[in-house]
Amino acid sequence: MELCRALLTMLVLLCFSVSSYAALFKVERRSMLSNGLAITPPMGWNSWNHFNCKIDEKIIRQTADALVSTGLAKLGYHYVNIDDCWAELARDAKGIDYLKYDNCFNDGSKPIVRYPVMTRALMKAGGSIFFSLCECNPSTPAMSRSVAYFFLASAVLFLFVCNVATAARLSNIGPKVVIIRRNLLNNGLGRTPQMGWNSWNHFHCDIEEKLIRETADAMVSTGLAAVGYEYINLDDCWGELNRDSQEVDYLKYDNCHNTGTSPKERYPKMSQALLNSGRSIFFSLCEWGQEDPATWAPSLGNSWRTTGDIDDNWGSMTSLADQNDKWASYAGPGGWNDPDMLEVGNGGMTTEEYRSHFSIWALAKAPLLIGCDLRSMDKVTIELLSNKEVWAGPLSGSRVTVVLWNRGSSQALINASWSDIGLKSSQVVQARNLWEHSTQASVEGTISAVVDSHACAMYVLTPK
Repeated sequence: MELCRALLTMLVLLCFSVSSYAALFKVERRSMLSNGLAITPPMGWNSWNHFNCKIDEKIIRQTADALVSTGLAKLGYHYVNIDDCWAELARDAKGIDYLKYDNCFNDGSKPIVRYPVMTRALMKAGGSIFFSLCECNPSTPAMSRSVAYFFLASAVLFLFVCNVATAARLSNIGPKVVIIRRNLLNNGLGRTPQMGWNSWNHFHCDIEEKLIRETADAMVSTGLAAVGYEYINLDDCWGELNRDSQEVDYLKYDNCHNTGTSPKERYPKMSQALLNSGRSIFFSLCEWGQEDPATWAPSLGNSWRTTGDIDDNWGSMTSLADQNDKWASYAGPGGWNDPDMLEVGNGGMTTEEYRSHFSIWALAKAPLLIGCDLRSMDKVTIELLSNKEVWAGPLSGSRVTVVLWNRGSSQALINASWSDIGLKSSQVVQARNLWEHSTQASVEGTISAVVDSHACAMYVLTPK
């Protein structure tokens, strides 16, 4: 009996009716809804839980295909999210050692404002990176009149002169230039003019990995590398060109390798940048719940992590469910509590434990981001993830969702009385079992089920 009371306590904490949302959503929340996303919790796939850093283009493309072929995309699993390690890992010991900062698609701000920001970032990068500034382009709006700017980078004074008279005026600030210039000798580069190869003049956007590798080999085989031509520079179009019309539509801002500054300082900047991007991008804040983001993130993003990372085991899953539950009142259309991705299908839990995992995440209106290998899912995993009855919403007409969850070590009878879940004692309801796809036409006073260890029964109760 004590076990059942404990289980029921967990039940009451997790039951809610979306019909009560109206009281929660105040005017302040609307600033976050300006991107038009997350009216319902996001659904899709994330690479981290199963693959960690072992990802490549083939896996991502095959996963996207699997979302379609399994029917999951049609059910609402739309996002394909590449987590950590999406950037190139197999660099040489020097890594990136040359950055050309071009003027294409600038935001209209002055280069004297934009370039110093990058200079400071490169100086903090932990390695020596040659910084090439590319500003004086007559075809860009920023250079529509004759101006000159001086920039200091990589121990070289870059003086881009568009007008001789302007250059003469700049020459009057000689002493200041010397003082600033010495500060930039810290990266040890640019003592002689750089020598190497750049892709733009001959290839423009017609570049690919094979071409770049062959060019690097040619630098060596021709002897040019031996005489000082060291840099292999990919100019414009180095990013993916053949994107679909959606391009990037989901950004997860993780907390790894942070600078020690508070997320309350870092995340607002990204939020504003995404709002200024000209497209709707789902913003997922992931600072691991360290500074209670549910209390401040709703005005910034569409979801926020309330917990640390999940592991594929019962203890981790139940612990995160408990940590997430305390923030239930902060979630709603436009922004959702995120207790981390799903582990369903990764093999560390039993089928019933995965059923409970999926049920609780759906009940809490958490993001449903699949974390297994979609290319090799078994039939049971597909059936669990495809049960639209479990996550469909919102509830209306005073309906209530109830999960009877047995967290004990043996089978138990679990009862939930109407007083526990906010119904009048005389209320008659229709009870729909979402996993058995069966309906009890008239239930009054209590909903009960015999539930196996670590399993659950999930119902939607509709007042008659």
